Amino acid sequence: SVVKRSVNGKNVRAVLSAGGAAGDVVSEGQGYGLLIAGTVMSTIEPSHPRWTDVVTFGYELFLGWQRMCERTTINEANRCLPRSNTTQCGPKGSECFPSWKFNDRIDVELGVGSAPDGDEDALLGMVLYVLATDVQDRRPIWWDEVASWAYDSCRAFLPIQ
Repeated sequence: SVVKRSVNGKNVRAVLSAGGAAGDVVSEGQGYGLLIAGTVMSTIEPSHPRWTDVVTFGYELFLGWQRMCERTTINEANRCLPRSNTTQCGPKGSECFPSWKFNDRIDVELGVGSAPDGDEDALLGMVLYVLATDVQDRRPIWWDEVASWAYDSCRAFLPIQ
């Protein structure tokens, strides 16, 4: 299931897992959500009546991913490459890829290490999402933030995976 939370005045969506990680947020599930959002965005036109709803939903999923990355602290010991400006995302210099498991509010890191399959899904979803929302005169106000995160994630992903 997908839940919406208010964090610092913004709506953040988290994909809650079932099965062994029931009730928690895992990067693989959040990555699937971003991939699905990017795929849907790439298949509908800006004239579609639900365009704004789909764009907003995708951005809220991105904010969930971003929050996971910003809350990732334990991966430091598992890092494949030294921390540098090519492995950081956003103005805070956060990890571009999160630890694999968080609680349902995405404020407590529960599982350390990355899940590359989830990272790949999230990365492709962000790229598709950015391309789909790059519509002349209709770019969302936060477009540059997501585009920059997607670009930085590509730079970080290639050398470590």
